[in-house]
Amino acid sequence: MHLYWRIQQDLNCMGEQIYFHDPVMIRALKLWVHKNITGLTLAAEIFDEKSVQPSLN
Repeated sequence: MHLYWRIQQDLNCMGEQIYFHDPVMIRALKLWVHKNITGLTLAAEIFDEKSVQPSLN
């Protein structure tokens, strides 16, 4: 799923969008995004600095 996410990020630069029609693929991508939402948010730099604090432990 990381591969599809990276492809979509590259397509975003060109203003394009991937559309999946296979229900199994859509479900797998949604589960992957749900599992990796924190990392994706940090990668996209769309977070509030107050909500995400680095751990000093």
